[in-house]
Amino acid sequence: MSLCRFFATRNICHHFPIVFRLNTCFYRHLNKDVGDLSSTNNILDYYCDSFFISNTPKIHDKNTPQYRNSVNSDNLLKLFDKLSDEEILLEINQMAKEKRSKDAADLLKLCVKKQINLSVSFLVYIVKLFSRIGEKQGLEVAIEQLRISDNDLYEKENGFKHYTAQSSWMQGNFVHSTRTFMEILEVNTCFSPSEKLVLQTIISDSISTRGEAALFIMKEFVEDISKTHGDYFPMVMFWQHLFESEWFADQQLSKELLKGNQKLLDHLHWIIPMWSYRLLKNHKTDVVFRLCQVLLEYNHIDCYSLVLHHLFDYYCNRGDVKKCTTIMKNALDLNITMKEVQQKRFLILLTTGKPDSISETSETKSSKMKIDLHF
Repeated sequence: MSLCRFFATRNICHHFPIVFRLNTCFYRHLNKDVGDLSSTNNILDYYCDSFFISNTPKIHDKNTPQYRNSVNSDNLLKLFDKLSDEEILLEINQMAKEKRSKDAADLLKLCVKKQINLSVSFLVYIVKLFSRIGEKQGLEVAIEQLRISDNDLYEKENGFKHYTAQSSWMQGNFVHSTRTFMEILEVNTCFSPSEKLVLQTIISDSISTRGEAALFIMKEFVEDISKTHGDYFPMVMFWQHLFESEWFADQQLSKELLKGNQKLLDHLHWIIPMWSYRLLKNHKTDVVFRLCQVLLEYNHIDCYSLVLHHLFDYYCNRGDVKKCTTIMKNALDLNITMKEVQQKRFLILLTTGKPDSISETSETKSSKMKIDLHF
């Protein structure tokens, strides 16, 4: 992430983990000892990247071609020579949408057989598509073509093994999928950004749509990764999805995972402020309250105070005097200092009963203006 992009965001105060990332990079550049922070950086990389992606405006082009009605496979072979690369891509998309993965794979094989020059971006898209629908044969063909077309990219992405692992997972071969990720870490010290995204998808799928067997295998996998390689990124993602789940059994498993892994909370410490902000943005207050209980149980007051600040802003913006009063009393009991601007907003809320428009102190505004002018 560039510094310009970082400072261009509206709420810099919510992004202090990114500052930690930059600070760590500077220390490493100076060859100073900052400890083993590779796992923490992995976690922060994912959250920072996902934050910017989620807040990037989506552009909808009215001229984007829509899927046309899929034709019969026999007729498609006859019309194949007349189809452009874009039309072939649309056909494969439509087949995947209709769960005709075999037809989609056959069409790709036909492209290879007729020696049609497929672009690298086209092949990468097909690899991602086939991995999501579990089309193993078509995936192998696309990966092999990528190896021939761009061997540097093939080597950089470790042979696209993570997409093979995703395909195995979608087919129900959970053990083979987790073993593939273990093999990736045996070659590299950490997961690449694309590998993290695929792993995140698999972890989410193990909790939301799979049964107890997949959940057990994933639990064993994240614990093995943390013990053998010291990488807590998979465990943090797994714990987060368990904690956010509406099922009581998943929430209990998250508690067991936290009790059995003492270092897990230390890695959660860096993502909890940003995570709690996102939860409140989606109005998941029940999850945030449960998170506060966990932080108090393990005596993480510093992290608890940051979450408490987010909670106050959330309820103050909605004019909830009762909740804001409770938060202020709780902060006073735990000797937590609320921000000056929050104290002013609380007084205005008590006297008027309405939320005010104060969001920054004059000092913050002036410093922000200097930053904007500088960049």
